[in-house]
Amino acid sequence: MQQIKLPFFLFLFVIVFFCRALFFQLSYLDDLVFLLGNIFFFSDPANLPELFLTHVGISGESSLYRPFLNITFMADVLISKALGTQNWLIPHLSTIIFHAAGTVMTFVFLTSLKVRKETAFILSMFFAVHPSLSSAAVWLYGRNDPLLTIFILFTFIIFLHYREKNSVLLLYGFSTAFLCSLLIKETAVLFIPLPFLWIYLNEGRMPDKKEILKFSTALFIPVLIWAVLHSCARLRPAEPDFYATLKDCIFLPVYLGKAVFPFFPGCYNMARITKELAYYLPAILFLMFLFRPETVRNRRGIIFGLIWFVLMLLPTFFHDAKPMFLYEHRLYLPLSGLLYSFAKATENSIETEKTETKPFFSHGFRTTFIVIFFIFSAVTAQINAQYYSQPLLFWNRAAHETPGYYEMLDTIGMIYEEFQMPYAAEKFYKYALDANPEALFINFRLAKLYMSRHMYRTAAYYLEKERAGNPDFTEEPYFIIAEREIKWYLQQELTREKIKQSEISASAEQQTK
Repeated sequence: MQQIKLPFFLFLFVIVFFCRALFFQLSYLDDLVFLLGNIFFFSDPANLPELFLTHVGISGESSLYRPFLNITFMADVLISKALGTQNWLIPHLSTIIFHAAGTVMTFVFLTSLKVRKETAFILSMFFAVHPSLSSAAVWLYGRNDPLLTIFILFTFIIFLHYREKNSVLLLYGFSTAFLCSLLIKETAVLFIPLPFLWIYLNEGRMPDKKEILKFSTALFIPVLIWAVLHSCARLRPAEPDFYATLKDCIFLPVYLGKAVFPFFPGCYNMARITKELAYYLPAILFLMFLFRPETVRNRRGIIFGLIWFVLMLLPTFFHDAKPMFLYEHRLYLPLSGLLYSFAKATENSIETEKTETKPFFSHGFRTTFIVIFFIFSAVTAQINAQYYSQPLLFWNRAAHETPGYYEMLDTIGMIYEEFQMPYAAEKFYKYALDANPEALFINFRLAKLYMSRHMYRTAAYYLEKERAGNPDFTEEPYFIIAEREIKWYLQQELTREKIKQSEISASAEQQTK
């Protein structure tokens, strides 16, 4: 009964804590394109097989293959359609449930690694309200990380049980769970070395040939199936910038610092080492805490947790030549390894308290836990309300964190335009164009905006700027339609002026006579 109580409480706590997110709107970060943009596609269950043959965005181009993520979106849309709900309540509920399940799976993961239940429960509570992970609970597209965490941790838990029971069914389950992880997010491939590393660090020996063959086969078959499906899908070839990846690894300690000191979380900010350098200090202090002399007996477990953290975080640095952004929700899966390192580093002090017949929950410990817990909770609630409840709040905060970045200003302009606020949209489009004059597509946005306000001469001016700087764009159908419409209205305006002038001339002649 005790085994069910703690996970059930964790699950229920997460649902209640994030329940206000049920009434949030879209943030317009990825969910606008990947969910709202494909809402009609998801509304037809006959399109389910198509999810395995296309990229994550379905329409347009992308190199990402994540069919299981899109299956969850399709399920949300179909349930909403069946219930007749017109808002985003069902998708938000699903996202909160995935975060709750990820929290429970973290608890099970820690207890499977022989962490004390009390310690695992406290660490899982911290995990549930960690400010850097809040977007994974309230941002619809952020569910990707909880889903990956659920299946990766489940895969490793099955591996641990197989080590104890040596059951063929468990080996099949291990392989199947890993395949599901790959179909959620391709970065799951970096999980492959972890079982072998666990054998080496936990048992103090190299895996023998039989173990290597067994687990390599169990991991290779899912990778092969994924590779076949991936090759059949319509994907744009990936174009990673390896130099940028290597250069951006300097932010690895920053992520570690944000994991252990997340009281000033970011929303969607560009990575700048001068701004984030302060996070090196909590990262260094945390490593000093982990490797203090008292933890020498548990050093192997601490190292395993840190390697887990680095491996699971490494895909964050794989990107193209665009500027790198600090996506704090990417700490979701790496944080489980960091919590294990912390648990192993505190194991000795807990045992010392027990031998001295002191209660596990001493007064000082309880007080510290309550204070930190409520600080975490307050910060998380602030993030939820301020950043993710409305798209304008989210993007205005993002623009504040990365001032002068044209893409954010352009997005704010699009949101204002959608909300029928053309003057505000005009202002932010011009801000974006001032920030990056080479972003010529914004000229077309301004032209369309002025057309909607019947300011055709101004629209023609911006359309001509688009033509001069980007002649290839003039072949696009919507550019040709806009150009023809402007020419027609200008011609009508010229005709009206001629008629008016002729009427004035005729009137003047009549008065003269």
